[in-house]
This record gives sequence, structure tokens and C-alpha cells, in this order.
Amino acid sequence: MTSPLWFALPVWIRHGGLQRNLVRIARRCVQRGQPVRVLCGELREPPPADLDFELLPVRAATNHGFNDGFATVLARHAARHRPLAVVGFVPQAGLDFYYAADPCYAARIGSRSWRRYLPRGRARLRQEAAVFARGGATRILLPAPDQAQAFQRCYGTEHRRLYRLPPALDSARLAGGDGPALRARLGIPGDAPLLLTVARHPHTKGVDRVLRCLPRLPGYHYLVVGAGEPAGLLRMARRLGVSPRFHPLPPMDELAGAYAAANVLAHPARRENSGNTLLEAMACAVPVVASAECGFATHVRAAGCGEVLARGFATADLAEALRRVCAAGPAAGGPDYCARLVTGEGDDFAQRAVDVLFGERAA
Repeated sequence: MTSPLWFALPVWIRHGGLQRNLVRIARRCVQRGQPVRVLCGELREPPPADLDFELLPVRAATNHGFNDGFATVLARHAARHRPLAVVGFVPQAGLDFYYAADPCYAARIGSRSWRRYLPRGRARLRQEAAVFARGGATRILLPAPDQAQAFQRCYGTEHRRLYRLPPALDSARLAGGDGPALRARLGIPGDAPLLLTVARHPHTKGVDRVLRCLPRLPGYHYLVVGAGEPAGLLRMARRLGVSPRFHPLPPMDELAGAYAAANVLAHPARRENSGNTLLEAMACAVPVVASAECGFATHVRAAGCGEVLARGFATADLAEALRRVCAAGPAAGGPDYCARLVTGEGDDFAQRAVDVLFGERAA
């Protein structure tokens, strides 16, 4: 019997972009006849029924401690069961492959940051170095443009271990959306400008930044999908006097209705390794206003499908950009650009990842 390929992720949530990409790669492996097992330390939401999940016993008081504990338990488990290979989705020691969903932490905080000396900072740098330090054996899958330079600058990572992936755009999730029905359900007038953010982690993705713009944008409504109803944002909306125009929703599997309802995707993220939602919006002809911190902001510029904010955030700049982009209308060139982007790579995201895992793709 073929040994399973292990995919390792400390915490499982259902609707995250990382988890969605993990599932796409795992299913492509299974289609190829390779058994896959997903190992987690915590299942916060039900996993997909068609994949084999295993829960490892991990306990810790902090997130970085949990990741360390997960790595230790996973290493012992692997020594006993000898999987074909271990593919990690957070950085840790002992991985055969690592899917680099996050930007380089060492580059982000800089060499003089006080964060380096806190327990969390020390742990994250140690975990990252275990994957990227020169002389390592882990092969690294890079889903975002320009990731390689930061890791090589900070760790001297060898080029032969780095594999670039094409954008993980899943057009099947975007078909058949009923925008007017969603607007009617939420009480949003059909002619009201609607801003959209898709965000599981609202602070990281800059939801509060967009909320602060609403008083400057009378008549605009703001839909946030993925964050549920976070108390802090609801209080902020009340304080700003925009509660009737703020519409937070929980995560959902199908985003087509949200994109069909929106006039502009607002994504002023504080950090964003890639940002699949930017490409999803463009594929639906929804223009984008994004921060320069988004890896896929380069595609917004290249396609002319919105605006990219300069580094050094200002609420007034974001509000004016949202107003301009909304007034300019749909991103008519977005669907064709995204189609060319995906087909121009020669194969899709999941197929290229599987080729790397099976040694059929050179760095």
C-alpha cells in the first residue's frame, strides 16, 4: 500500500484562503492516486468529508507555543509512521516541503525591531529559519510574486529549493452570483455604491480602515464577508454613525453573489502575501482598491483594474481612491486579464504544486 503524503497545518478553519489552497492541492494528489492525510492540532470547523484528517494531541497557552508543540508531536508521529513526505503550511522544522502562505517575517519586522526579542518574535524567527536557512533541505512552494527575494536576502535560501506557483484563482467559485438578491436580503438599495472586503482576519485586511472612510462617502454601503460580526467593528460603526451602512457576514463557500453585488473591492491590507480576492474580484469585473502591501497588487496595476495605494496609509487617500474607482465603473478588462494570467502559465496552481511534490518540476 502506498504511504500517504502528509499535509500539516496546526489549526484548521474552513474558509481561509490557505485552507482552500491546501484542499485543492490535496484533491489533485488524490486524483493522481496518491493517498493524502491532513494532520492538525485543532479543528475549529468541520473539515471536508472527502479528505482524511487526523487530530494530533497538542496543548499550549500561546499561538507560537502551539505551533512549536505541533511540530514536536508531528515529528514523533512521522518517525513512527513514516509518511511518503511531510508538506507543511506553517514554517517549522522537519518539513520536506513548505507552502509559503505568509510573507517573510524577518524582512517584515526588520533587523532592529524590538519584536525580535519577545518570545513570540524569537519563536517565529526560529520557525522560519528552520525552513529557509541556507543549507536546509526543505523545498519551498511560493504562491506570491517577489517572495523569493525577501527570503534569500534574510536567509540566503538557495534558488534550487524555491518553486514559484501560478495564482490560485478558482473560477468555479465565481460563477452564477445573484447580486440583486444579496442586496435585497441585506437591505442595500440597488443603486447604492457597495464596497466589499473578503476577510477572515479583519484587522490584517484593513476593514477598520475602510470603515473610517464611510463618513466621507455618504450613501456608500460596506459589505464584509468572512469576519462574522466582530464586536470591535460593530462598536466602531456605531461610533462613526455608519451602522446602517455596514453589513458584516460570516464566511461563505460561494462568493459569487458578493462579487456580483459589489461596485468596488476594498482591500487596504496591512500585510497580504498574495491576495486571491484581488484576482477573484477582477475576474468578476469588479475594480479593486488595494494597498501596496498586497502581493497581487501588481496585477491590479498591470490590468488597469483599479488603484494601488502608496505605502504610508491615510484615510483621506483611501476614501478618494474608492470614490474615483467606483465612479469609473466596472473593470471590463479584468475577466480577460485573469483568463490570460491563468492559461498563460501553462498549467494551473494545483497541478504545478503537485508536480513539485512529485519531483516533476525544476526550480
